[in-house]
Amino acid sequence: MMLSARITGGDTALVQYLLATDATQMVPQDFTSNPSGEQGDILADVTSREIQITFSGGIAGDTQLVYNGTTPRILTPQTISY
Repeated sequence: MMLSARITGGDTALVQYLLATDATQMVPQDFTSNPSGEQGDILADVTSREIQITFSGGIAGDTQLVYNGTTPRILTPQTISY
């Protein structure tokens, strides 16, 4: 479950999870930033409970992050505000 999400750059966001998460087990395109509709392009572990998402385009004006995927132990679908 996502606890928080914040935009950290023009095309990047940092997401904190309730439990340990492994970015290599997730699919970047399962993340969408709205209202731009930009999809995740690259995922990277920052800490055991945080991942960085780099999107395919700019997300600076966006207000929501949506996850809709099939990764085990990750609640889906989820929407969280930046």
